[in-house]
Amino acid sequence: MAWSLALLGLASHVSDNSTCKDLLTLPHLSEEHVESVQCLPGECDCQAFVPEVVWKVLQPEDDGSAGIGHRSRNLAPTLNRWMERALDFMMGTGKLDASFRAIWEAIAVHSTILAATCTEAPQVAQQLWEFVRTLTSCWLDIETVENVDSTTKAQSPRMQQAEQARLQLCKSPAHVWQARLVALNSDHRGTFWQSPLWMPLGSSDMHTDVAAWAADARPHRTTFGYHHKGMLLKAGFTTFLVVLREVAMEFWPAGATLLVLLWYGTLQANLTSYPGAECDAEWYVAVGSDSEWLDLTNFLWQQLPVQLKEQGQEGSMLWKGCYLTEDVEHIVTGSMPGKLKCILVQDDVRVQICARRYIVAEDRRVLLGEGAIRPWQHWDGTLPSELLLPWATCAAWGMAVNCPAQSVELLRNWDGGIFTRQECGDFLTVPG
Repeated sequence: MAWSLALLGLASHVSDNSTCKDLLTLPHLSEEHVESVQCLPGECDCQAFVPEVVWKVLQPEDDGSAGIGHRSRNLAPTLNRWMERALDFMMGTGKLDASFRAIWEAIAVHSTILAATCTEAPQVAQQLWEFVRTLTSCWLDIETVENVDSTTKAQSPRMQQAEQARLQLCKSPAHVWQARLVALNSDHRGTFWQSPLWMPLGSSDMHTDVAAWAADARPHRTTFGYHHKGMLLKAGFTTFLVVLREVAMEFWPAGATLLVLLWYGTLQANLTSYPGAECDAEWYVAVGSDSEWLDLTNFLWQQLPVQLKEQGQEGSMLWKGCYLTEDVEHIVTGSMPGKLKCILVQDDVRVQICARRYIVAEDRRVLLGEGAIRPWQHWDGTLPSELLLPWATCAAWGMAVNCPAQSVELLRNWDGGIFTRQECGDFLTVPG
């Protein structure tokens, strides 16, 4: 199938008061502590503890200050409950909510520590990630690697059953794997889990676990300040613009990106805080077909590093990768990957530049994919050409950019009127 030619293949002891928060703040335990809680095989299943400092307000010291106590908190009940839910999901009898996915990410981050204290937890976490990658292969109809890595090979009978369920997933009717995808993304709307299946283009990094993926997928909050991220955003936006000019028949900034460009002529480093903004910058790009979209996205990935070098930005800035993805609600109605997400990094700062494809049909623009109408639901997924043409000119750091002729009207009805909320009303009154 055409998709497989351009995408990398898929590989791949205290009271029970543990909480999600405890696991999310799991510290790096000392070697001595890790050794102290290990046990011989067969003696215990999960012995994960973290130290706690307890302020004894009602038991003050002699000088009147609050007393301090030390204890260990048992994480085993939380981890055991998490593993049961993960295995239920893979067996087709459960769904995963936001708190589950947060613990999953924490387990992946701390897998080395947990391997010595709660052996099955990181194994189940990795097995669940293999399950997600198998969902991707079902979606794109590309071959799944049959066996997981030896370090994550199923151990317990339930893990073995879950592994068999994974291997049969793509052989089942489409509604089976689609139901698992929906269950994976319970309460996902408005989060980076809205589009969980990412396929790397070319030599882009392939995410090896859920934590690696989440680091790229979630909106990035920088500790370097907005100026540093703003410089990175300028480089990402302008290199994307130059490459699109070489290959795309028509393209334009959309959503919150368009809104901010109309006012400021640049993009703000906190753009993802705007309503509906999934990315630091977003383009809509016209193509003739799914195969043309695939060719265009591969060209983008090949040329972005070249353009970055030509602009003199190469060095500490690096295009980490480009990934094809789609929203879950579109996947389950038959859509192929209609979104492109490209990651530009510098030190610990990253920006995400995105594109979405549509086709030109006579006097209208149509989102590809059955049921794919968001964020054009006001127009039933079919955008009238008079909203776009003739093109107006916007400025982006002094560079000319084609913008829709009726940008304000377009934004007024974008994604169900998301920009007409009270906090955005003034932006749509008199764009500058």
